[in-house]
Amino acid sequence: MPIKLLKNFLLNNKLFVRFYLTTLRKFHLLWVNRERKIYRKIAKALNDKSGLEIGGPSPIFEISGPTPFYKIVKNLDNINFSDKTSWDDNKDGGDFIFNQNKASGRQIITDATNLSAINDNQYEFLLSCHNLEHIANPIKAILEWKRVLKTDSFIVLVLPNKWHTYDINRPFTKIRHLIDDFENNIQETDDTHAQEVIEMFDVHLDSTVTSLKEHIKRTAQNFDNRVMHHHVFDVELIKDVFKYVEIEYIDSEIFD
Repeated sequence: MPIKLLKNFLLNNKLFVRFYLTTLRKFHLLWVNRERKIYRKIAKALNDKSGLEIGGPSPIFEISGPTPFYKIVKNLDNINFSDKTSWDDNKDGGDFIFNQNKASGRQIITDATNLSAINDNQYEFLLSCHNLEHIANPIKAILEWKRVLKTDSFIVLVLPNKWHTYDINRPFTKIRHLIDDFENNIQETDDTHAQEVIEMFDVHLDSTVTSLKEHIKRTAQNFDNRVMHHHVFDVELIKDVFKYVEIEYIDSEIFD
């Protein structure tokens, strides 16, 4: 079909174009949210188990997501740092609804680095999606997570791929830096990385802000909103962290 004829066809068939674009989006979402091999690898281990999520609920764990753990677990409690976050409203001791067909879990308001409200060896797995990068002292957090887990439990971590986020210009964090943060007992008020986050920020890769000015203001208020990415992770860094805290690293999958 000649280009001019194709152009006229598209202009005169707006309904067809809308249908085509809608269908294309649906296929794209189906592809992005296809069930991943990492889910199939560990789903059996989490089936009908009781666990804890950090910073939920997370669409990636829902029935239509690529790692739909919500549909197979038995119980799930949740941790959020505040009763009102940039992502959701929460109530301490309230219901955590992760699946409409299952009993709600418990909502616990506390920092991910301080799970003192939870006894040792309580849960059989832990989920964390796009959360660890927002924590100033990730080793301290993971050691707390490890404490509340039973022996032979699982931690499922989902972390951003910096090549697809506004961290694209930032260097990967080194394990020595995270160890120093842990040994120095860095708190969530820490703003060590704020200047780097501002200077290397790519506004075109963050749909939640419209300008650099807005990003700077948001970063300055990080203790209240916890939006800033303190650290930039890759698979090798996670392996190093798990080795340091003596947790067995099993596998990973990089989502496209």
